[in-house]
Amino acid sequence: MSRSHRWRRYEANVGLEPAAQLKADAQKKLNVSAISYDASGSHEKTVTQIKDCVLPRQEHGKEQPSVTWIDISGHLSPEMVHPLGEQFGLHPLLLENLLAPSQCPKIEDYDERVFVVLRMLRYNEKTRQIKDQQASIILGPGWVMTFEDEAWSVFDGVRSRIENTGGLIRRMGSDYLAYALLDAIVDSFFIVLEKLGERVEALEDAVVLHANPHTLSAIHHLKRELLFLRRSTWPLREVLSSLQRGESPLISDQILVYLRDVHENTLQVIETVE
Repeated sequence: MSRSHRWRRYEANVGLEPAAQLKADAQKKLNVSAISYDASGSHEKTVTQIKDCVLPRQEHGKEQPSVTWIDISGHLSPEMVHPLGEQFGLHPLLLENLLAPSQCPKIEDYDERVFVVLRMLRYNEKTRQIKDQQASIILGPGWVMTFEDEAWSVFDGVRSRIENTGGLIRRMGSDYLAYALLDAIVDSFFIVLEKLGERVEALEDAVVLHANPHTLSAIHHLKRELLFLRRSTWPLREVLSSLQRGESPLISDQILVYLRDVHENTLQVIETVE
């Protein structure tokens, strides 16, 4: 959600009774998909209720595939996340954090469950604004869960790699999947940066050819967007630094090398904006 619409959404909800607000939230569609894969193949299914998110071993009585990725987009409620807590052994504090909106990017370790909160960004061509939303990633033994308010295309590339029979991701564990998802988010920052770079070039031409009050306003707007990009990216450094310290047994030494590469890309975005 763009920053310009946050207050509008808040103002629209002022005066609503709690029950009415809960009903309005419940009407928002929840999309849930589960992908299980290993080197030999992958299987994806869409479930209609969040409580039906189960690991393949528990669903079919077979040995669990190497990795299961559960992706959930939409508004969450305590009633929705409670079954997940029981099914995947999620700490009550983790569930509380999962439901809390507008959190600062952070990483927390809950008894072999790594919880990461960060911002996802994309550029709106029509409004020429950066849209952002909160995203959460939970890494567990053999599985990863992702949560977003809206279903964006940021993770589409990861999904395609899983479907590709020759992809490296199919031969790796859940820590590699978590890395791939983080990498996809950072890559989307570069896309936003590229769009803003195009705006810079267009405004430079406008200043030279036909500067006017509108041009000055556009420059101020662009500066605000660049500052917002920097503020959204900066906290991710600390998250990645914490992951690189290798304090979680869920993250192998091999994956730490990949995480260093994501960290360097994040620093590159910050340096470019500065």
